[in-house]
Amino acid sequence: MIKQTNRDLGKITQRQYYYNDDVILNYEIIGSGNCNILFIHGFAASLDSWNNIRDCFTESYRLILVDLKGYGNSSKPDDKAYSAQDQAVILSEFIKHLKLENLTLIGHSFGGAVSILTFFALKDDKLINKLVLIDPTIYLEKLNISAKLLKAPLLKHIIMYLIPDRLKASFTLRFIFNKRKDTIKEKSIKFAEYLKQPGAYKAMLRSAELMVPFIYNILMPLLNKIDIPVFIIWGEKDKVLPVEMGIRLNKEIRNSELAVIPECGHVPQSEAPEETARLIKNFLTN
Repeated sequence: MIKQTNRDLGKITQRQYYYNDDVILNYEIIGSGNCNILFIHGFAASLDSWNNIRDCFTESYRLILVDLKGYGNSSKPDDKAYSAQDQAVILSEFIKHLKLENLTLIGHSFGGAVSILTFFALKDDKLINKLVLIDPTIYLEKLNISAKLLKAPLLKHIIMYLIPDRLKASFTLRFIFNKRKDTIKEKSIKFAEYLKQPGAYKAMLRSAELMVPFIYNILMPLLNKIDIPVFIIWGEKDKVLPVEMGIRLNKEIRNSELAVIPECGHVPQSEAPEETARLIKNFLTN
């Protein structure tokens, strides 16, 4: 079931997809091209993370931007189904419901892992023909410091109830961005707004708890079975997932290309939007 909202977004159509009674995905559609692109954001993010590059594609492509379960304006049920595999199952049904064909998945960080698992969930349907992975969470054998804090029983409750949402947002963003202080300030305001929503912080905790070793153990055996073109983009100064992971991933996925963006951190689509959009467009047209 799809229910359209009345929010005025100009050329953007914002809708809700009802996966079941508890899980409702918020998503937007922009553009009217024959080829579809589904953008999948990363951990602790939302569909707003694509704001800096989405307008670069609207003339030639139909864009679908989605808030994953537990993030943005999607529902945040108090359950344990927040793994990359859980998200991929929901997205595969979402894609089939919208009858999306000739589809490219663009996934960032945690969304990169979700993209790969979504591809395998739909492999027999042959709906997805290209993957773009931006600093994807693949070789995650241990959590970074911010995710470790989310898992510590005492600390996570202190963080949840005593630290202001704006400060939590700023701390997280300073770790993932390289130098863009203006971007950090702008995005921390929006991030803090999402954290205030009922169930938002609990959903983020669930995701952190399930991230390791699930992603590493499940994704590793699948990499050499990807049989469609894959484009990997990595920020040279990524402190969350070092660029060496991108080089390794490029070797393990056949028919893949790797582009490294200089002086860029973990979020190329926000830190280097022009270069990121240019690289993606070149890949899609070749």
